[in-house]
Amino acid sequence: MELQKKPVETYFTEKLDDHVVIDEKLALLLLLLEERPGVLVMNPELDDRKILKQFAQEFDLEHLYTGGEGERGLKDKLLHEDSRMFKGGFFITDEKERFRILKESEGRFYGFSDRAVGRFLGYPEDDTEYFAENVVEGHIERPTREKAEELVSEGVLKKSDLKYLELVSYVPRPRKENIVKAVETGKKREQKILEIDDELGLEVGKNILREIFRDPLYEA
Repeated sequence: MELQKKPVETYFTEKLDDHVVIDEKLALLLLLLEERPGVLVMNPELDDRKILKQFAQEFDLEHLYTGGEGERGLKDKLLHEDSRMFKGGFFITDEKERFRILKESEGRFYGFSDRAVGRFLGYPEDDTEYFAENVVEGHIERPTREKAEELVSEGVLKKSDLKYLELVSYVPRPRKENIVKAVETGKKREQKILEIDDELGLEVGKNILREIFRDPLYEA
């Protein structure tokens, strides 16, 4: 996808602000950079969906919204909570046929299965299985964090490598090969983000990376 400076700057410095969280903003940028095939924005309100539809139209993307139509009440907004019973998911991709992955499944994730959502988002199959097998128990990142710290102590990874796990958007299975692959993916993505900044004369990617790395989930 050939990107132009003005629309990238407009959406990533203005329009998307207050409508998506930083992880979703990163995911949308990576979609434009063809570093991931799909994005899920969770529980968007009506105004958020309007902006996301405009984003999809601007960059010639396909979108699918499934779930509730209700808005958060004033109390929820003041407390930064979301007590709506019926929430929705806004899926975006650059290939319409990809929605088949979702529609051929059924489950708890906005009506789709965990595995189907993982495949739609382009996550590695083994890591998607790890999530699906363990998500009900919660804290699935803890074993991965402990294994990553072990790899640092063994010299397989550097402490500074762990920040790159923030750029893959999924929790790798707590195995050496899965974590090392995720780190390599993260490094590649950082490079592409910095390259598009240089190409367009922007600091959009740098600002996103700065915010993502500010409070890392994985630390040694």
